[in-house]
Amino acid sequence: MSSNRIAGTHAPSSMPWSESASAEVQGLRRAITAHLNNAPVDTDVAPMMSELLARLESFVKPAKESDLRAPASPDPSNPPGATEAMAALGRACDSARKTLEARPAGEGHQRIGAMLAIVERHIEMKHEIVLRSEQPGSIKG
Repeated sequence: MSSNRIAGTHAPSSMPWSESASAEVQGLRRAITAHLNNAPVDTDVAPMMSELLARLESFVKPAKESDLRAPASPDPSNPPGATEAMAALGRACDSARKTLEARPAGEGHQRIGAMLAIVERHIEMKHEIVLRSEQPGSIKG
């Protein structure tokens, strides 16, 4: 067996069928996938699928519930100030960072970390704007 077959990089000439047959198979795969994605679920099938999934879930260890919770909704009659709101955002971001660090590094871990870093930077910038707006002599909108 050639090394490019092991690596999964098949040159068209190393395939056991012609290039036109390969293109036809690729087109067929795309057509099947598109059809399955657009196929409606029959009302008779949906309950059976639900029952099957429930049975399958009994064999699978349930996923650990996330420690992240949405912040409590503020009282509409007494909304939090800008500083309080920024502090709540910071706490939520810290909690998300701790949860991410506690998980084993896997697929997408770096990407999520980068997105979280961007969110943290935005929170820092908003916090600076809030602090500047609360200083004496600042223009408030």
